Amino acid sequence: MSFRLTLATLILFCMIFIPLLTRADAPLTDNGVTTIHLDEYNGYFSARETLVDLKAGIYDFVITNKADKLVGF
Repeated sequence: MSFRLTLATLILFCMIFIPLLTRADAPLTDNGVTTIHLDEYNGYFSARETLVDLKAGIYDFVITNKADKLVGF
C-alpha cells in the first residue's frame, strides 16, 4: 500500500469519526429555562452544549472565565 493511499485513508477516517466522538450535549431545559454553559478563553468562547438548534426562548448563560486575565462577556 502506498504512502499516499495510507495518508488519504487516515484523513478520511479522521474526517468521518472524530466529529462523532466530540459531539456536544443538548442543552438542558428546566421549567422553560434553557441553560447554556460557556467557557471563556483568551479571545473565544467554547460551548459545552450544541448551539446549532437554538430557538427563541428564555436562556440562562453560565459563563466560566478560563483565561488568565480579566475578560468580560
